[in-house]
Amino acid sequence: MKNVVSLNTQKGFTAGELVITLLIIGILSAGVFLVSQGLFGQATSKVQADFEISCVNNMKRVYGNNPNYTGLSETEVAQGKLCPEAMVNAAGDGLVNQWGGTVTVAPLDATANVDKVSFETNDVDGGACSNYVSAIAMMARGVAVDGGSGYTWVKDYDAFDGTVINDLQEASMLAACSSGSTNTVSIKTYYR
Repeated sequence: MKNVVSLNTQKGFTAGELVITLLIIGILSAGVFLVSQGLFGQATSKVQADFEISCVNNMKRVYGNNPNYTGLSETEVAQGKLCPEAMVNAAGDGLVNQWGGTVTVAPLDATANVDKVSFETNDVDGGACSNYVSAIAMMARGVAVDGGSGYTWVKDYDAFDGTVINDLQEASMLAACSSGSTNTVSIKTYYR
């Protein structure tokens, strides 16, 4: 006579186990997505800041350490390969940023024969504003943010505005970056 062993084996998940498994997978996926968005946003801001600093360093190499930047234009900067290729627009006559907006480059005051140049970066993603400003403020002499109601200085020095601010003003930056009625801001930087 054979011994028959009866095993009650279950195949698959119960409905409850399946719901719990899917819930855990969903929570983990959402967490990974949010972390990656933050990291990618920081990376994009850092890349744009590095691009701008590269432009300034190349301009100083071409124009000298104390230039007046006479004749400087976006076209000249783009065609002169003074900025990274990723910043040059499709037509090859202007600059764009990592968020798809434009970048305007000009001497700060060509008539005064000064050695300062300004960058205006438009349509910066509002969520990336503080990361970008923090990254760019390390090299820029002046930084202003416009959320749609005019520029607010978050880093300045006496030759631009009559006040002396040597460090990035965090509270002003956060307020300016979040003041926009749209999801984008404009950021102006000055270099010497």
